[in-house]
Amino acid sequence: MQTSLIDQGVTLMLVGMGTVFVFLTALVIAMSLMAAIVRRMMPAPEATVSDEEVAAITAAITWGLIALARRPSPAAITGAAALVLSVPEPSMALRPAF
Repeated sequence: MQTSLIDQGVTLMLVGMGTVFVFLTALVIAMSLMAAIVRRMMPAPEATVSDEEVAAITAAITWGLIALARRPSPAAITGAAALVLSVPEPSMALRPAF
């Protein structure tokens, strides 16, 4: 008996979605394992910038934007401070600037 075009389409869709699901699940598992391995192998980063220095950099960026007659948004200031702090040490890029 011949299968209809709709049946073939549904079968192809289910096989494709199942393949993508399995691949993405394997990708998540592999990335989680790699992250765990890297965390174990790398030492904890040393804090080289104090909270007072972070606050001073953030305030300097804020006042610099105010001096240029621009209204600073908190997101822009945080992003700029993260960029400034990540230049000397890239691990500082993920630290909040406030």
